[in-house]
Amino acid sequence: MKKIIVLAACVAICNIVGATPFKNLWATLETTNTGAGVVYISSDDPHPRTASVVETSTEIQCTITEDNNAYPITLHAIANEGWTFVGFTNVRRDDGNYQNSDFVSRDNPAKVYVTLERSTDTMVGIGASDEELEAKRDEARQKEPWPEVADAHFYAVFAEESNQKLLEGLTQYADCQLPDGSGSLGTIVQPEIIHEGDEVTAVGVPNPGCSFVKWTDAAGKTVTTNPSLEFVATEGVAYTAHFKLDAITVDDNLMCSFSATKAVDMRGREDVRAYIVISADDDNVVMKQVDFVPHNAGVLVCSAESGSYELNTKVQELDERNFLAGCNPSFYSENLLKGCGATAAETDGTFYVLANKSQGLGFYRLKWGERVPAGKAYLKLSSNERDFIAIDIQRINSRPDDSETTVVGNATNSQKKIGALYNMKGQRVKDTYKGVVVQNGRRIIQR
Repeated sequence: MKKIIVLAACVAICNIVGATPFKNLWATLETTNTGAGVVYISSDDPHPRTASVVETSTEIQCTITEDNNAYPITLHAIANEGWTFVGFTNVRRDDGNYQNSDFVSRDNPAKVYVTLERSTDTMVGIGASDEELEAKRDEARQKEPWPEVADAHFYAVFAEESNQKLLEGLTQYADCQLPDGSGSLGTIVQPEIIHEGDEVTAVGVPNPGCSFVKWTDAAGKTVTTNPSLEFVATEGVAYTAHFKLDAITVDDNLMCSFSATKAVDMRGREDVRAYIVISADDDNVVMKQVDFVPHNAGVLVCSAESGSYELNTKVQELDERNFLAGCNPSFYSENLLKGCGATAAETDGTFYVLANKSQGLGFYRLKWGERVPAGKAYLKLSSNERDFIAIDIQRINSRPDDSETTVVGNATNSQKKIGALYNMKGQRVKDTYKGVVVQNGRRIIQR
């Protein structure tokens, strides 16, 4: 299993200082255009098993340690006269019609990361000296398995220079919508190699839970509300894609789970509030109100009235970074609610989702293999064996302005005693029923 992750471009690989395993990695790099240029690969290994040569097709077999939970190598490309470097990709398109989503990096050189799931026992300790690092590297070269096929394949894409000028910046994102450290509402998909005069199709693709709004021209005038925009590439002409987060709907339960791909600012809101869950057990669900929701975080959204609510996504990367920097470091890490963001999550038997079913409003355990939809949040409780955890929305709404006070969202003890009884099949039974029953989420043996 391999996955390519791009973090940042860097000419040199940083020195490795963490307690991480050494692994043997094999990667290839080649040009996609004949006669366009040459390529090579570098790594932190000073003596690779196979050293990369400067050619149209090259490879490296090196022994390196983890960095950011993956293994870094650096890709280099040198364009021949008459050609321009476009970017690195791990997708080979025979027609040469590369989309912006195909590229892992537009930087040159580009530091990329390859995840490797092969087991290894050769570890390097924190603060290891250069001599200790090299000794461990030599041990790994002999001890750890080398792959039978390359772990990753990369390609350098070049564009031929001609009388027609290569153009960039023909499309852009509306303010605060550029995909960055605060997430995104959608992406623009278009060809990456564009010459002046080319007929171009750019498509605005919204994230789950978001919608495409419109394309505007340089004067701010709406060109079309269709996500697909067709135009002739002209220098100095640019179009802006506008997306929005769909309004969040709070039903008669006055509560719903939520996770957005773009950070949401809840500060100053009186009509709707967001909560994280910091503990959940047989007696209580302990919640904390927050006034900022980081992208992909999971929260519960509550209101005094049902309805649809627009949320503020005019958040930039610096806004999110500054807000989180001012929080207690454990504030969001303690959150037991996990957000799906743009991708549905498949449960492993430890996921609970908010619902109002036979036992009332609360968290119900999902069966193995069931999925939590994108844009929603789920409670992950690996040590809890209960199938249901109750929530009392009245107790939450009774203190809507107290953001600094922990909110206990479960039913009271008196409410538990008079709750309805259900057998293990979920059928409601009388007080005289003998055997194992469920009352307010608790299993009880009635004799």
